[in-house]
Amino acid sequence: MRVFFLFSIRQVASEKQSRQLEAEVSETNTKMAELQRELRDVTAHRNRLQLELNDASSRLQTAENQLSQAQRAKTALATQLDELRQAVDDNSAAYTKVCGNHTTLKIFTAR
Repeated sequence: MRVFFLFSIRQVASEKQSRQLEAEVSETNTKMAELQRELRDVTAHRNRLQLELNDASSRLQTAENQLSQAQRAKTALATQLDELRQAVDDNSAAYTKVCGNHTTLKIFTAR
């Protein structure tokens, strides 16, 4: 009977340890499932951020291209303005010279 009693104690202890291990395995599986959900959420969030980054980079590239075109247009317009100013100055000088020659002609013809 003593052997049976020891066997029963060992069996009870084994069953208790088995239940504890099953509980730990269940808890570990629950934690693992939660971590997998968090990992999926973080991965999805990272992917959304990557798409936003790609979109922002594309918009930045477009804006930089437009800025570069605007700067080239500004330079071209500044060059044209300088050329027009020079032409106006040249025409003004020529007009002044013609007016002076015309006045001189009037004086000579009046004599």
